Amino acid sequence: MRQFLLLLISIIEGACLIGVELTGSKKIAVFFGSSLIVWTSVFVITLLGLMVGYRLGGNLSLKKDLDKILFKVLFGTLLYYTITLLLTNAILSNFVHFSLIVGSVLSCLILLFPMFLLFGLVSPILIKLLSKDESEIGKNTGFIYTISTLGGVCLSLISGLYLIPDFGLKITSFIISGLIAVIVLASFYNLKMKND
Repeated sequence: MRQFLLLLISIIEGACLIGVELTGSKKIAVFFGSSLIVWTSVFVITLLGLMVGYRLGGNLSLKKDLDKILFKVLFGTLLYYTITLLLTNAILSNFVHFSLIVGSVLSCLILLFPMFLLFGLVSPILIKLLSKDESEIGKNTGFIYTISTLGGVCLSLISGLYLIPDFGLKITSFIISGLIAVIVLASFYNLKMKND
């Protein structure tokens, strides 16, 4: 059951990662347009956040109580995403007076970078939790990144072709926050199973 919960967390986390990138870029585009500069800002900040998250997640995976750390990371992700949902317009409106490059980069740094850093922490932790010994790490790494990416592919299609066009950014963002809440609950249940 614990393995199922960890894999569920991985696939939904991958979906949410792409969902946050899609909705975040659309929200930023409302204020700054959808030029190559804006898309470059979104991609660069996304990759930087993941890069830092993967590195820090690798370090965190060496610690004890990884189930508790995973829960805290996912709860922090939900909390930060909820705050940004409530404050997106207020945050972005502060940067419209800057140049396009500076405004879009600062917007991405505040709205997206922390989210992707937190998402980046998750996979290394999941890999360590799933690996009973060192011989399984390579196999589990490939599997976690495969199912996480599969989640991203699925939500990309659903969001880009259905949710955002038919329901808009607000509803899509609430769906993503609901999905993040699901993995927080799965992580909590996983932690409870380990402690019982």
